[in-house]
Amino acid sequence: MNSFPKTGVSLRPGFVYGTRRVHVNNTDLFLPLQLVGAPLSFAARQLGPVSAVLSRVPVLGGELLATCPVGALAKAAVLSAIAPVHCDVLDTANIIALGDSFHETVGA
Repeated sequence: MNSFPKTGVSLRPGFVYGTRRVHVNNTDLFLPLQLVGAPLSFAARQLGPVSAVLSRVPVLGGELLATCPVGALAKAAVLSAIAPVHCDVLDTANIIALGDSFHETVGA
């Protein structure tokens, strides 16, 4: 934030999930991190009262709420680079909300 005090945005997701490419022994392996991340994110955000209870579990709760799809992170990075966003530090909830608004913002 020191280099770009008026225009810089810090993206602070937790566990970012999507397909990860790993190069091992001259071979590309694809790790589907969404097989773990998507259910964790769903449990943390979409199960109503169950999600509320899970978010209060001491060590696990914060990590569950910090899961972020790579697509939402990419959209938030693009939007924060091309237009002003509502704050200079975006946590996972803000990143997901900004990613969800991507098509609304670009199409407007």
